[in-house]
Amino acid sequence: MRDQACAWAVVVSSLGLATGCHRAVSGVDSEALGYGPDQPPQISGYDVDPVPRATPMPWTPPDRAGSPGSRSPVIGAAELSGPVPFADDIIEVCEHLVPREVAADAGQDADAVCRRQHRIAQVFRPIGDWKTLAACLGATTDVAGVDACRLATPSSVAPIAEHPRESGVCMHLLALSVVEELGPEPMLDAARLAEFRPLLADCVDSLVNDERRKLGPSNYATMLACVEVATTTADAERCPP
Repeated sequence: MRDQACAWAVVVSSLGLATGCHRAVSGVDSEALGYGPDQPPQISGYDVDPVPRATPMPWTPPDRAGSPGSRSPVIGAAELSGPVPFADDIIEVCEHLVPREVAADAGQDADAVCRRQHRIAQVFRPIGDWKTLAACLGATTDVAGVDACRLATPSSVAPIAEHPRESGVCMHLLALSVVEELGPEPMLDAARLAEFRPLLADCVDSLVNDERRKLGPSNYATMLACVEVATTTADAERCPP
């Protein structure tokens, strides 16, 4: 059983390592924010600093994958300081939709389920599409309107139709990995989002063809249920069995 738990930990860690290689693209010119090599020197009234200093560069998440054979468990923001807070517009959407759209299973809090679902919706859309979707959802008054909003602004990373639950688990994990790296509003562009499609496919394949076979139906269902409510990738990695 310990080997089975370790196998799931490898799945979670590999997703975190992969997302660590992605760079946020916000559409903001870094030089406009005062970074980059072409900015004029600032006049401060002091003598020129005699010690040469490196030019500040836009921050890029570190490549935590490392060299082959030297990978280590991911320690992200959630590991250090708890779950990443939800963006304000996710909270506002769910305050509006719940209880109009109750997606919770028995025993789960409807608002928590809504927030997790809409974090996935946020992370896997370009920022403009997410803002459009959030505004649409905030104005709708029925389930049909919710469906229409989602159809009008589809996700850049779609669930795998044959395995909807596993897709949801993997997209939740990927979304957690992204916000732990980049914060509550990651703002990935369409090209970066497309790179998550093979990650999703690999994650689902690992669950369906490896974990389900090794764990058996009952333990597999227990593990999926645990991951679905995890608030950090570290929590997901510790899910039984």
